[in-house]
Amino acid sequence: MAVITYLRVSTNDQATENQRRQIIDAGYLCEGDFEFCDEGISGAVPASKRALLQSFTAAYFSSTFCQPIRRKTL
Repeated sequence: MAVITYLRVSTNDQATENQRRQIIDAGYLCEGDFEFCDEGISGAVPASKRALLQSFTAAYFSSTFCQPIRRKTL
């Protein structure tokens, strides 16, 4: 099964590396050609309004399943 990763952070001061690491730790590969990152996009913006998410979804899939990765709190 092909896995396409969509990583998103709310501000430009945050990094997607923690999300990438959680995906790899779950046993999936993050490959450059199939990894998409939105940086500085608020979680308040619905997925249907995120241009990058919509562009790769339309290009590659007839349907999309999203699994959110929650921030860990200390």
